[in-house]
Amino acid sequence: MTAMGSNIIQVSGDLSVTNIVVQRAKATSVGKLSRQERGQLSAWAEEVVTAEHGCVSSKIVRGALNSYLGVQSVEGITPDMIPKAAIFLNGWRNCAHGRELSNDAMVAQVMRMWGIVPLLKMPTIEFARANFNNELLRDMTVWELRATLAFTMTRWNSYWEARGV
Repeated sequence: MTAMGSNIIQVSGDLSVTNIVVQRAKATSVGKLSRQERGQLSAWAEEVVTAEHGCVSSKIVRGALNSYLGVQSVEGITPDMIPKAAIFLNGWRNCAHGRELSNDAMVAQVMRMWGIVPLLKMPTIEFARANFNNELLRDMTVWELRATLAFTMTRWNSYWEARGV
């Protein structure tokens, strides 16, 4: 039975009162990478270099990873960034090995190459426009994307071979 009046509440039966305490969320501590995590990043970077047949150096791979993660160096990489780094490096490795990729992954790989070597963007767009009457990667069919990715990869390899990296 409950009765209210004059800001007084009467409750019959068991009454459980809990204090509501508002606590501020503790700032998540941004930790540094462990030795094992650094080793894993190095191993993945070397797998990319191997998949690229030495066309790119480990320094280029690490620089691209840092740019992708939005950090200045490996010192800025935190443990929570490892999954994102894994996706980036494994996608690059799979692309370099010529493995089948999803449409989103193919778009990501073309854009990765454009980000590292901006000179590839215009020839890729011109290729897509001339062959598919389309310059938007997201609007391409799977076969158009595969051809565009293959074209971009060919230009990518030529660029690095000419530089003698």
